[in-house]
Formats: sequence, structure tokens, C-alpha cells
Amino acid sequence: MPRSATTSQKTDQRATAPGHVRAFAGAPTSVDEATRSFDIVITTETPVVRCIPDPRVPRSSDPFSGTYIEVGEVLVAAGIDLSRAPRMPFVDCHDTYTSIDKILGKVDDIRVEGTAIVGRVTLTRKRADLLPDIVDGFYGQISAGYFYDDKDTELVEQPDGGMPLLLVKRWTLTEASAVPVAADPNAFIRSLGSRAAPEAAAPSEEKPMDIEEIIAAAEEAAAAADAALEAAEEAVGADGTAEELVERVKALRGKRTEEDTAAAAEDEQKPKPEDTAAEGERADDAEMTDEEKKDVENVRSIAKGYGLDGLVSDLRALGAKPAQIRAAVSKSIAERGAPAASDPVVVKTPVRSAVEAFNPSAVYAARNKR
Repeated sequence: MPRSATTSQKTDQRATAPGHVRAFAGAPTSVDEATRSFDIVITTETPVVRCIPDPRVPRSSDPFSGTYIEVGEVLVAAGIDLSRAPRMPFVDCHDTYTSIDKILGKVDDIRVEGTAIVGRVTLTRKRADLLPDIVDGFYGQISAGYFYDDKDTELVEQPDGGMPLLLVKRWTLTEASAVPVAADPNAFIRSLGSRAAPEAAAPSEEKPMDIEEIIAAAEEAAAAADAALEAAEEAVGADGTAEELVERVKALRGKRTEEDTAAAAEDEQKPKPEDTAAEGERADDAEMTDEEKKDVENVRSIAKGYGLDGLVSDLRALGAKPAQIRAAVSKSIAERGAPAASDPVVVKTPVRSAVEAFNPSAVYAARNKR
């Protein structure tokens, strides 16, 4: 049976619920001030706690009677209905009923990326004043407005007796909002180079990122930084480029060069290995293929970022093979802890809260205020 709409007091019709949000840390870099646009992650498959009428109990005509339960609501990304996506509004705190002045812009290019729904926001000219604050990292949390029919859901009981999951297999996205705080920790204003949300693990399982994935991500990030800098240098060569932009690109290149020079100087200052060890390393180099040597250098470049360059040199001096070096570096990185920005989203079943007394009227009123 479909649920009641947020703006309607009719019983058991359709329900619009606030979507998911990701608390964003740091200034987003996907903002294009010239076009007043930026990328957002609208929602993910992270479970969000909802209080709903128990679907296992026959419904009553009285909306204030019956049994309510807490569930972890999961919007299945593949089940999204994008029929209302064209020029979808970007709203201030889900206020779609008081005035069109609450419309901050529109959302285009809405699409599914893994378990996330993403899009590109363009602010209205009137609200372009928000851009400087967005660039500085404010207003980074996003929430989705949506509705669905109860017949398109499935209640999944947990074997350990935990909070059940409500899988929403088909749902319609109606708007995206900028909000102070909302429900899903995985929706945000996107930064340049952000990766799509990883595939969600089973509700009762955790899926930590593999060390190989961390190293691969770091390699991709380093390559992307070099490519972006080269593209910027080519772009500023065009006629009409602002002098300020030219100077910024020069500063970036200078900083990159200083880092490379400092790294080289640090390598020179390090104590040399014993002659026998050095000879062993050179002999091992002779036995290595070009591909193996390249693999070692790739690992070394990642190790430098963690202060582990010396570990690579020591292992090479001891005659370790590329696979052994990679394994040792991976272990050391794991022991130190991976960078927080690279941590995967861990899907956990929300913990059931203990409720001493239950007020159906309050729950119903709260649900219709969403």
C-alpha cells in the first residue's frame, strides 16, 4: 500500500522522505564558478533509520492505530525512476511549498554510479552568491526528496534479530536539497576526482578497503595530478588567458618541481648501504626485467608518501623481489592506517534503539513533516 505524501494529510497514499546526506570535510574542487555549477552525490544505498507501520500487520483505517517498527531503509540505486529528473530543482532544505525563491538552482546529468546517485547542480543567477561559501567548504551536505509505493518494497529480517532492512526496489527522485544535517553519511558536494561510492557490502558485514586498492588509488591520484597540471599549462598558453591564472599555474609547477627536488636531495643525504648489499642490489637489478624494475619504482613512489622510501631501499639491498617489496610496503601502510579520504563506506545495520513508551500520534506527525 502506498504511503502518504509529505505535503498531504491523506492516509496511506504516497510518502516523500528526506534522502541521504554525506558530511563533507574540506573545500570542494568540482565547483565551476563561471557556470555556477558543481557535482553532488544525491544519495547512496546506506541504510537510514525510519519508523513505519509494520508491513507484517494488516493495516487499519485509523492512521493512529496499529504497530510501528524501526527499519533501515535502503534505496536500491538500480531501482530509481528518473521520469522527474529533467531540470529537477535544487532546493533550500526541502522547502518546495512556500515560494519559488526557495529554489536555488537545477540538477542535470542525474545518473547511477555504482551504489550512488549523482548529478550536476547549476545555481540560479540570483543565488550565485552562495558559490564563494561552497568553494570554502560550506553547505556541503545534500539530501534527496523522493517517494515510493509500499508494493515496491521488501522487508528483510536480520538473522541475529537486529533491525530489519526495508529494501525500496523502485522509487522516484523528485528533488535534491542543500541541508544543514540529514540522514545518510554518504551524500555531499563532490570534489574533483572523487570516486563513485563503492559497492555496498551485505547489511551484516563490513568490507574494508584492500591495501592493493589503496595503492592503486594513490597511483591514480598522482597520475591525475600530473595530467591536470599539464592540461593547465597547455590551456594558459592560449591567447587571452588572464595573467592571474598564468601565475597560478606557474606556482603549481614550481611547487611540484620543489617537491621533486626535495625528494631527490633527501635520497642523496641518506646513508649508502654496505658495499656488499649494494652489489647484491645491482646484481638483482641485472636479473630483473624492465617490467619488474618499473613495478619496484611505482611502489617506491607510493612509499615516499608514507616515509617508507628507506624500507624499499633496504629490501632491494637484501635482494627482495618486487612482489615481496609491495607486500611489505602494503603491510606497513596498513599498520599506519589508510588516509581517511580513501576509507570505504561501511554498510552496517543500524542498532535498534530501546523505546520505553511509544506514541503513534507523534510518529505519524513526525513522518508527515519530512
